Amino acid sequence: MSYSHRNNLFLKLLYKSKSMKKLTLSVCLIATTLGGLVATGLPVSAATSVKKQAKPVLEALNTSQETELAGLEKNAVKEPLAGKRLHQKPTLMKVPTMLRAEQTLETFLDSVVTSKEGISTSKTVYDYDQFGHRTLTATLVANTVKATWDTTSMTVNQYNEAGYITLNVSYGWDNMLEKPLPIDQTVSQYGVDGNNNLTMTRIYNTWNADSAKWLESEKQEVVFMGQQNQVYQQMIEYRYVAELGWEPYHKLEQYENVEGYSFVTANYEWVDSLQKWVGTHKMAYLYDEAEVYVHTQSYFEWSIELDRWYRRTDDTLLSDGRIESSSRYQYDVANQTWNPIDRNVYDYDGDQWFDQLTISQHWDPGTSEWVNDSKTGGEYNDVMGETSRYVRYDWDQATGEWKGITYWSKEWDDAGNLQAETRYEYTAEKEWAYIYNLWAEYDNLTEGEWLITTWMESEYNVNGYRTSYTQMYRDNSLSPWYDNYTYKQTFQFNEEGLRLNTRTYVWDDSNKVWTNYWKRDFTINEAGDYAYYIYYEWNVTDWVEKSRTTYFYSQKLVGVQAIQVKVDVYPNPVADRLVIKGAAKGEVIKVCDLNGRVVRVLKADADEASVSMANVPSGIYLVQVGKQVVKIVK
Repeated sequence: MSYSHRNNLFLKLLYKSKSMKKLTLSVCLIATTLGGLVATGLPVSAATSVKKQAKPVLEALNTSQETELAGLEKNAVKEPLAGKRLHQKPTLMKVPTMLRAEQTLETFLDSVVTSKEGISTSKTVYDYDQFGHRTLTATLVANTVKATWDTTSMTVNQYNEAGYITLNVSYGWDNMLEKPLPIDQTVSQYGVDGNNNLTMTRIYNTWNADSAKWLESEKQEVVFMGQQNQVYQQMIEYRYVAELGWEPYHKLEQYENVEGYSFVTANYEWVDSLQKWVGTHKMAYLYDEAEVYVHTQSYFEWSIELDRWYRRTDDTLLSDGRIESSSRYQYDVANQTWNPIDRNVYDYDGDQWFDQLTISQHWDPGTSEWVNDSKTGGEYNDVMGETSRYVRYDWDQATGEWKGITYWSKEWDDAGNLQAETRYEYTAEKEWAYIYNLWAEYDNLTEGEWLITTWMESEYNVNGYRTSYTQMYRDNSLSPWYDNYTYKQTFQFNEEGLRLNTRTYVWDDSNKVWTNYWKRDFTINEAGDYAYYIYYEWNVTDWVEKSRTTYFYSQKLVGVQAIQVKVDVYPNPVADRLVIKGAAKGEVIKVCDLNGRVVRVLKADADEASVSMANVPSGIYLVQVGKQVVKIVK
């Protein structure tokens, strides 16, 4: 891998997502010379912070043999967890050091041999200087014809007195010439700035075989925080352009305990047309009081017009890592203040549909308060690329309460066809009413096109009465629709829930329309009961009366046997409000008719819950609480 390609990989990691990255300079290879050739420093590699039980700190490199082995691969880049929000305290980007110590007797790895079926196939050989720095890494393969080890590649390194890598060279092997051929190298120089901070200039070169010269490709200029901790304060990266020389393209800046944050890191790109640095992303972190985890993390956006960071998003985190809120701010240049815009607050109590809801709020500058707008929850189907479940509430400013707006869910079959859909609507009694249901099936017998074979669609009003039902059925998409199983019905009701009419339609497959078939019109007497209904059939152009049915009533005294269950439901019979006692908090309670249709659904918020049955038709209903079912009469 060339240094240019390797550095591009580094840049992708550097700019990736809003998650914090920690960059380290690999310095585990030690100075040596080989055949008059010298080594260079290694490129920057990326790594992520690791969550720890205790407070993490800025760490120096562990110079044990085990740590060195972890960094053997010169081009190794640890992939950060893209898109994951930090919960543990992040650390500043740093370069580890390798300072010389008093000589001690230690064990060093000389070689690693790989075998297959008992025969050695390859090995890696290492060499070190008197301080234990690795100066040579050579890879060899077994030559079974000559019974020798043939070199395929090698890396040699050189260090300064402080133990920093100053030179690193990688070689391939020319089998014809039987000698190493240079591939790439890095050269690193160190110094001290006016603030007594350690500085480093690192140049990446590639070998040009035609000219037999090193060609400059990339350069880094680094200023560290002080002399000991090796944390980046600033890093500027350049590309070498023929006839133009070094051109900057990326800058990193890091700070501690500034702008009210514990930790700030900012990235910029050089815009040649503007001849200035433009911010790409900036991240800031504020630790909790114990400095164990990140309490607030902020993301900044750049304005080219204002030439500064102008928008900020603050995420506050709970101690378990969940996001508590996400707030947006806009910078006021005139007053030099960050003004709130809007925010999302995450409600982990949820409702009967979701365990988590998102509350959207806007900032009222007049009252200097956050004001509720809406509360939503949802699930997303990645395969279909659509939302599969959704609920929404709006805030009622007059009552100071949440008002339900809609809940719906969708399901798809394996071929991606919509198979099921359900909708609920919020009632004046602050309960969810079942208003829509769909079930569909398909096949693809017709030229591979998916066509409907079964369609069952129902609509209900908020009182639970079905107002429309459509059914279509056939064996397969090549068959005609079955007349007896393909029809549509509509129903109308009065305010008391009594049916006023029923209309039935049949499918005209030639014209692809529904046509009149039969209907019933109901008449209600003064007592509010059915008096009679007339049955009509359609005769091409008009309705023709076919029969009339009349109802007669008498008075009887009736009672209902009480049923002993753990859940107490009363009154029974019920006229208006039904009380359910004994349901666990958060448990879903359903009221169904004898056809299994849900007419009421609610979520118990205490030991005792209640639901309005005022607009439910008279009849027998089943109250389901968990696995317990109680029969009631309306």
